[in-house]
Amino acid sequence: PPPVPPPPSAALGAHHTVVTGSRGLKVLSRSVHASVDAESVYAHLYRDDEWSYWLDTARVQADTGRFSFMGGSDGPLSYHLSYNVATGQVSESTRCGETKVHRTKLLPLLKERLADARCDGDGLPFSFCGGFVGYLGYEMKQDCVDMRGSKNRFKADDEDAKLLFSDRFLAFDHLEGRCYAVALCDESCEASARSWLSSSHHLLTTLSPPSPPSGSIPPVARAGRVGSRGHHREEDDDVAQPEMKGPGTLAFAPLPPSAP
Repeated sequence: PPPVPPPPSAALGAHHTVVTGSRGLKVLSRSVHASVDAESVYAHLYRDDEWSYWLDTARVQADTGRFSFMGGSDGPLSYHLSYNVATGQVSESTRCGETKVHRTKLLPLLKERLADARCDGDGLPFSFCGGFVGYLGYEMKQDCVDMRGSKNRFKADDEDAKLLFSDRFLAFDHLEGRCYAVALCDESCEASARSWLSSSHHLLTTLSPPSPPSGSIPPVARAGRVGSRGHHREEDDDVAQPEMKGPGTLAFAPLPPSAP
């Protein structure tokens, strides 16, 4: 028998968001209106990805907690950064296994990378359209201007900062019941990005069972760091999404909007 088309409530969003940035980057997106169980999606796509993230919230309000985000390191433009304050070195690793060491502080390097990858997801209901996700540890205070001269008395067991450049991710709108697949790409990987959008749409309309009752907490780690399959869930703090900036926790470093 011929395949049964999805119901109207699960129909594909009417538009792709395509905006070119300074590096020739484009933001492509597809949205689907359907009941999606985020935990099932995460388990299917990202559970075995060591650099995956899931930024979640137990508070769903119009001004905070409306969106949650998840992604991994499987995108063609993704790479990750690890930083050691004491040595002043940033280690950059690509998904192909190549590693570069930059003898520089992390924050100036991030500023340079973000300026070089400017783009704007015009048409998306959230400001994050790709960029760095990760954590900045307490040891980073030594590099901050307003605390210059402050020396770290203790050395962390983990890296002082770890960040993933996330070029493909899913965003869940808990108020509107809509899910967005978003891909950041250039000409070399645009066809792959569009294919990923299509496969993500298929997954979101076929995989997910009904969501658990409101207020239930998935039986996964309540907090984590990028690099340890981190799931960060804000239950008691007033956190404005998508930026979560608590030291030692997951945080966004969004791409700045392109100049008009």
